[in-house]
Amino acid sequence: MIMSRIIYFFYIAALISLSSCVPASEDSFDDISIDNIPLKTGNKWIYDITRGGESFTDSAEILDYFPYQVDELTNRYLYQYKDIAFTFEMSEFIYDTVFVKLLEYEGDELFQYGSEKRDRSGFIYGEPVIFSTPEVILDHSDNTAVEGLFISSLQIAQNGIVEILNDTIVHCIKTRSVQTSGSFITTDLNYDLYSYYTEFGILKIEGVVNSSAFSATAVSCTIK
Repeated sequence: MIMSRIIYFFYIAALISLSSCVPASEDSFDDISIDNIPLKTGNKWIYDITRGGESFTDSAEILDYFPYQVDELTNRYLYQYKDIAFTFEMSEFIYDTVFVKLLEYEGDELFQYGSEKRDRSGFIYGEPVIFSTPEVILDHSDNTAVEGLFISSLQIAQNGIVEILNDTIVHCIKTRSVQTSGSFITTDLNYDLYSYYTEFGILKIEGVVNSSAFSATAVSCTIK
């Protein structure tokens, strides 16, 4: 009986010794990160979109890089990022409205400084809305937020070369955005969405828009 206890003790001690020798860095992902999303005038992403029983296609695009007065003393160049439509009605010309985010990187963080509402010809409705405090959309310094995103198929046109990513996992940072009725953009748009940011741009958006399941998957992008 005593002998069996001694053998058991040495068995447990050996297991502890072996486990303590396994380097923790083998399972550490602290060094994994993603590059900044490509912000440059003319960059464009095409999405297949579904919301409830609706299915349609729309695009996001960098329209321009333009100076805005962000406070009483400062003008700052910001990228005009035209967002995708969140409902089929919004994608139709009869609705004739697109939403533009004013973006720029500062260090490891991507900020939204404000927004614009335009028609599809580019005409601005009213004055741009500049936030009193820029909102952090993306923080690249938080490496623990990096995860894998499976891409079934994506066409990438870059520097005159077209490539196809098939059945590929890319690094991404997943963020959440929520909007309720009564915002300056519209009084009848509510959403709770997750966006997947990669070095190729936002490749996936999913969640709920106006109480219906929403999904937008990038199928092609043009990066300059």
